[in-house]
Amino acid sequence: MTPPVAVQVSANLANAQARAVLDFVAPACLDRTIGGYATDFRGDGTLADPHARNLVQQARYTHAFALAAIHDWYPDAAAYAIHGLDWLRNHQQDPINGGWWWDLDGTTPVDRRKYTYGQAFALFAASTAVSAGLPAEDLIAAATSAIETHLWLPDANLAIDETSEDWRTIDPYRGQNANMHLCEASLAAFEATADPTHLDRAETVARRVTQDLAAQSGGLLWEHYHTDWSIDLDYHKDTPRDLFKPWGVLTGHQFEWAKLLVQLDRHRATEWALPTAIAWFDLAVIHAWDAERGGFVYAYDLAGHDVDRERYHWVIAEAIGAAAALYGATGHDVYRRWMETCWGYAIARHVDPDLGGWWPAVDANGRRVELPFAKGKPDVYHPLGACLATLQALAD
Repeated sequence: MTPPVAVQVSANLANAQARAVLDFVAPACLDRTIGGYATDFRGDGTLADPHARNLVQQARYTHAFALAAIHDWYPDAAAYAIHGLDWLRNHQQDPINGGWWWDLDGTTPVDRRKYTYGQAFALFAASTAVSAGLPAEDLIAAATSAIETHLWLPDANLAIDETSEDWRTIDPYRGQNANMHLCEASLAAFEATADPTHLDRAETVARRVTQDLAAQSGGLLWEHYHTDWSIDLDYHKDTPRDLFKPWGVLTGHQFEWAKLLVQLDRHRATEWALPTAIAWFDLAVIHAWDAERGGFVYAYDLAGHDVDRERYHWVIAEAIGAAAALYGATGHDVYRRWMETCWGYAIARHVDPDLGGWWPAVDANGRRVELPFAKGKPDVYHPLGACLATLQALAD
């Protein structure tokens, strides 16, 4: 099967794609009975579990509608975002110990653990809301306090991954993914507040992950580490498709880091951020792009051999974001061409032109597949990130 052709990228395309993503989930996502958002969408737009309230999804939808308020992507987007902020403030937030619970069934907490990944997204959502002119300064302060007090390791200059509800029991696993999203949230908090401590945190995390930790894996991004932050090459090697902690070099995370490093460099230029963004984008293209059929493999090992050849919607969305960010930062046409190529693949293989939303997974030949961890169309965060990065690149 030949790869899809590139598309001509424009602000109109990015705005139309963003509106289509939100039109698929709204207004059905807005739950005025339980509160918060219903996010467990099947491919046809019906809800599989209208009661599920996962912290990351609640925060991502709040972020999405705050972003939509800024860019005029959805009617009454500000009211939708405020609805999400109310949920984070009044239901998902732990009133005794602080921070946010991981999972609720309706308004009942069913997984009370505290993950840096989730706390970071609470900070991210609140920050986008403040940038949209919405009242969420209290949530920025609460998330910042929880992270600083309970999750941050001053000696390591990185955050832990998981704790118990009361913060007392710390899981020994250490990972880069939660720290990557902490960097993302810290950049958003800086943009919302102009408080340089958020930018300091973002720079510290970025340097530790992309320079110090990557030195243990030959300059490539590795996901898993022991408690002392030494690399763990065996963690989940037997279960490489784990939802949150897969094994291998994740192509999508290389792209996410490239995008974040460009964002960091825009606020505080360093000698390493932009060169690393360029290098990691190039490495992802070299190791993961399928020139014959198009698309990026999900993961590969340190020798460059494929680990998971499926194509996931979030990977191509982050590839768009990275290419757009690098085009905006450098003006080099090669990145615009990659942005157009990746948009072409996304539209041909992942975007549903009939019902809306993005199909989460296709095989190497571009045929839709449904996996236990990639089904339905619940995601708004990654597609909207691609749209936002495209608009920013074209405006630069």
